[in-house]
Amino acid sequence: MKKQYCIVGARCIVPLLMILFAACVPATEPPQLVFTPGAPIVVTERLYDAGAFSIEYPDGWRVVTGPAEAPPSVVFVAPGDCALIVLSTVPIESPPALAETCGETRGETRRLLAGEVDVYAAGNVAPIEEWESFVPIFEQMVESIRAANETARKR
Repeated sequence: MKKQYCIVGARCIVPLLMILFAACVPATEPPQLVFTPGAPIVVTERLYDAGAFSIEYPDGWRVVTGPAEAPPSVVFVAPGDCALIVLSTVPIESPPALAETCGETRGETRRLLAGEVDVYAAGNVAPIEEWESFVPIFEQMVESIRAANETARKR
């Protein structure tokens, strides 16, 4: 009887070699991971940290970040969409408009200093009758703004 050392033969050797050498091919990163523009931001349940500044925001408010390629900016939108607060490291020409269904708006814009960073804050609320209840929220948020180095010390 003749001994056979290879049961499978050459038919299986080629696919096995292909599988073995496929593991040696380096993977390439997709283009969106090679370069992600802008500074990283962190959004938690109550804190928004843009690197340049951080701020605490009220429960239930939505956080809308600015474009990654633009200077740090963020819009906080109240439940019901009839109040918002905008923060930016560049002057705010005009805050986003509220829906017409909210009524006539009232707003305020301020220039603040957080450490060595200028932060511009704008608040808008509608209807105008809601201004008195909006001011304490706006003030609390403005007072919670911290520079990057202050945020690191506070944690």
